[in-house]
Amino acid sequence: MSASEIATALPEIVLVLGAIALLMIGVFSAPRGYGLVTTLSVALLVVVMVLVAMGTNGKAFNGSFTVDAFARFTKILVLIGSGAAILMTADLLLSKGVEELAYPVMILLATTGMMMMLSANDL
Repeated sequence: MSASEIATALPEIVLVLGAIALLMIGVFSAPRGYGLVTTLSVALLVVVMVLVAMGTNGKAFNGSFTVDAFARFTKILVLIGSGAAILMTADLLLSKGVEELAYPVMILLATTGMMMMLSANDL
């Protein structure tokens, strides 16, 4: 795996590593960690959105992962939708008394899968 392949997939790598870190933060700050994890999840999505917007066209992993202008555009739409989903459900979950730490992390991991599929060149 070359550095250019890692650079091509950097937003997805950052999103996965950030989701794992947020899961650990949530576990170790258990009773009061929901608000922190939710806030940091949205911040992570914004950081990944910047990485996607600043990315360049390229192919990785023997051409099976492709990034072009359309892929970047649709990834930004997915990131906006995921951030909106996290923000809209945060108040609902709090009002129902359900402070599930894994919920924003699951949204982040699902977003990673969507972003990978948007760059898939050979299905």
